[in-house]
Amino acid sequence: MDDASASPGHEASPTPADAATTTTGGVDPTLIRWMLSLTPEARLRWLENVLRTLRVLSLQALAELKKDATSPKDQLSRLMILETLRLKREP
Repeated sequence: MDDASASPGHEASPTPADAATTTTGGVDPTLIRWMLSLTPEARLRWLENVLRTLRVLSLQALAELKKDATSPKDQLSRLMILETLRLKREP
């Protein structure tokens, strides 16, 4: 996933080694510090990238479910999903 941490001038996201600082309540303070180190615009870009990734994964899963569809309606639905995915990959 392309996140805001990959942008120049932003700190990298925490590494797995940082996870050792997780509190007993399941809260990872390194993730909180990392998110707070981002500007509001960078946080928004990160969230938008997460949402875009989830939409693409959802569409891919739906297309996979419909790949063996026999009804014309399901076949058309699958083609529309695949076309949407193709368009999302283009710049």
